[in-house]
Amino acid sequence: MASVYCLAFGPNGAFVISYKGKQDGADHLQTANIPTSLEAFLYETKFGSLVRNLNTLRVSFGTPTGSFYATDGSSWRWDNLPPPLQAALLVRRGFKGAWRDPPRLVSLGADGDFILLTVGNGYTMRLTKYPELDVTFDEYIKTVGKGRAFNWIHNLTLNAYVPDSYILQCSNGKVFLNNLPPNSSSHTSLIQSHILSDTRILEQHVAAAFRAQQNITLMQTEAMYRRMEMETSAMLAADLQQTQALHEGNLETLRYRNEQDRIVQENTRSYISDGKWEKRYI
Repeated sequence: MASVYCLAFGPNGAFVISYKGKQDGADHLQTANIPTSLEAFLYETKFGSLVRNLNTLRVSFGTPTGSFYATDGSSWRWDNLPPPLQAALLVRRGFKGAWRDPPRLVSLGADGDFILLTVGNGYTMRLTKYPELDVTFDEYIKTVGKGRAFNWIHNLTLNAYVPDSYILQCSNGKVFLNNLPPNSSSHTSLIQSHILSDTRILEQHVAAAFRAQQNITLMQTEAMYRRMEMETSAMLAADLQQTQALHEGNLETLRYRNEQDRIVQENTRSYISDGKWEKRYI
């Protein structure tokens, strides 16, 4: 492997790994024991090629079994999420699934804990099993305000199977570890420069994918408005035809009534002229 893009472990031996091959330079995807809906998402093809962008792929497994969140920056799939996280994601989606404020980071933790950070610096989180993180984030919110509290976080991986275990990666490339095996820190320091380089490259990929998604959303919105204009024009034309028909019907009714009035007047004059009027009402 030349580089690893995504590595996620789930229950019952489940895993997802996407990487760049060292010999062929191509992107690869390998999985095992993952939920059916996640498998369909990851291995979706078009014209014989994978649709997913493997170098921006992110997958997070949670508890209970079958809980996951996955994205490549332009498409999203999740299942069996904690209800607060599910609600927070759905409320940020608009017409036909377009994002009002798309997520940039979702990590599932132990016992239904999670964190959601959005492109617009929005957030929703539940960190009852990660007390150190919970306190730290509260302090940041109080210090810098809600709008900028988490823009320094590049990535956060919560360990869904060991409470208070996580890896926090900052936008400057620094990495903070908690409740991991003792030798993790020394190994991380050896690859610190690579982490910083990968962080910058990945942020560029994610930004490009988001811009592409925005362009697609804009085109969909423009097409929607064109359809609405056409439908409105058709409705106005139909209403005009109905109005014209109604007007013509009213004119015909008026002509009929005028003719009836004329006949009544003619009969009245004839009654008066021959004396029938007086005979009729005496």
